Amino acid sequence: MTMTMFAEVGTLQAEQNALNALQEKNRKAAYGEFVKGAWSNRPAAEMLTLATEAGLETAKADALMERIREGKAKVALADQLPRLKKEEADAKAQFEKICERNNKEISRLEKENQLAGYKHDDAFKAMCEAHQTANDLLLLHDDGLLPTPHKEVNRLPDGRAAEQKKAALYDVL
Repeated sequence: MTMTMFAEVGTLQAEQNALNALQEKNRKAAYGEFVKGAWSNRPAAEMLTLATEAGLETAKADALMERIREGKAKVALADQLPRLKKEEADAKAQFEKICERNNKEISRLEKENQLAGYKHDDAFKAMCEAHQTANDLLLLHDDGLLPTPHKEVNRLPDGRAAEQKKAALYDVL
């Protein structure tokens, strides 16, 4: 008779385990239905029934519903991803095209500036040389070593006097 009692206890435990497994399976199925219902906007009364069947407390069910609402918003944004990727690629291509065009223009302008700078440097050097030469001629003129006065050399003393007057004016200021 003892053996039968152990057998009955074992059978009861097996039945209890089977019942627990069935309840867990039903709870998981109800949880799945709850999630599906939240995504498909089922009425609140139906969602409450599904939450109860899934063994969810009200606060837990509300938190899950909120996460699902956030998920829906993210799905809507994620659905725009292919369009947004194309827009970004188009904008990037346009940006790069404009940068390339502008860089070419900048290079052209820099070369133009450099060329103008070289021309200015050459003109400035030539002017300085001419100025120095004129000063040398003035010294020759002042020392009486310029035998035939040239018309430009005749203007040099007048130019020197004018520059001295200008310098005197700036000294006063």
